[in-house]
Amino acid sequence: MPVCPQPTERRPRAGAGGRCRTSRFSAASALCVCFLAALQAGGQELPEPSRDTVLAANNLVRVPFGRSVHIDPVNDLMIRVLPGDRCLVTVLENDPLSQRPGVLSPKKFPCDFGPEEVRYTHHGSRSPGMDRVRLQLRYDTQTDTTIVPFSLEIQVVFQQLQVLTRNLPLMVERLNGASNPIDSKVLGFTYDGVSESCRLTLLLGEGGLPRYGRLLNVSSSSIGRSVECAAFVQAGVRYQHTATSSSPNRDYIPMLVELLELPEQGGRGKPARQEYFQVTVRIRQGAENTPPRPSFVAMMMMEVDQFVMTAITSEMLAAEDLETQADQLIFNITSPLGPGEGQLICTDDQDQPITSFYQGDVRELTIAYKPPATASDEERIFQLELQAVDAEGAASEPFAFMLVVKPMNTLAPVAGGGGGQLLVFE
Repeated sequence: MPVCPQPTERRPRAGAGGRCRTSRFSAASALCVCFLAALQAGGQELPEPSRDTVLAANNLVRVPFGRSVHIDPVNDLMIRVLPGDRCLVTVLENDPLSQRPGVLSPKKFPCDFGPEEVRYTHHGSRSPGMDRVRLQLRYDTQTDTTIVPFSLEIQVVFQQLQVLTRNLPLMVERLNGASNPIDSKVLGFTYDGVSESCRLTLLLGEGGLPRYGRLLNVSSSSIGRSVECAAFVQAGVRYQHTATSSSPNRDYIPMLVELLELPEQGGRGKPARQEYFQVTVRIRQGAENTPPRPSFVAMMMMEVDQFVMTAITSEMLAAEDLETQADQLIFNITSPLGPGEGQLICTDDQDQPITSFYQGDVRELTIAYKPPATASDEERIFQLELQAVDAEGAASEPFAFMLVVKPMNTLAPVAGGGGGQLLVFE
């Protein structure tokens, strides 16, 4: 389940008055800070912190398939911070469609981060080819705090891996059967055996993979721990299909291969190269994955009273899928509400709008509709457009969800409290 973002902690940045301090990441950023500081020293009024004044650069980041890329603090993401102000960026974790192919780390970092302090790592999946990392910037001046939500766009560049030179699919001939072993015919690696050590790590559970089976001849203690590549391909590791219900004809096993410099050859024993990849499992008797669909049982609408935040229930909104568990289906908002129409929120953080959420969140009553703050004597009808997305990324056709905001009954008695007495007006 997604976790709604909590208020971020403050992180001070050095600097005071109108002095120009050299930034620790580039001369270009230092010139930006010095220019703004000079305006302040010259008595000119500085603009209030906002998305346009704080985000100097927010460009598309390209990451090689299965590898990592550092976020450039000038060309990729450049944030203006005045001397004496404080600024912190938090990676939001409340969007299940964000960071599916990879992950941005660390989860919190200062706005004046350095050239190799923030990176995006792609985990080796063939799809999706794009990612949108949702971020939230907190900017603290001496008198005000400004919250700026924004997104960082990531594009996966499909380049040939250098260490992994062979990656053939496993074959499962029948349902609940076992595959051929993951041996040297399936996986092949290229490295210098004299100066480098090849290590392989099983990343079972990463992204919920594998979804429809498990691995044989693998001890629980070895999961997440690296082993010699040569030893792994000789261990007789196999995939066993275990799904009891309808199963797609493909599954995936996530792995990580690392080349370490050998200490005896002058190396430090640290990873020199890392590549994430997935071994494809073909299940011959499995079916093609089918996209989910909205449930015919659900009303696909909700009625709320004016000014009353109301949770969405499974009777109001639901979807069905043959392969993915119901709670793991995702509702993606393809056409959001407009200004003055209210917003969908996670009840754990009512100030942060959401763009997608799990069906399990609906069952747990953590997704709610907050009506607009303006009053009306007439019934108002608003419309959302959503689509259901399964674990494989297959999506339904967009469908409408209606929101009916009923006006307040001004003829009904109103109760109020004051001075320890209960007062009723009619």
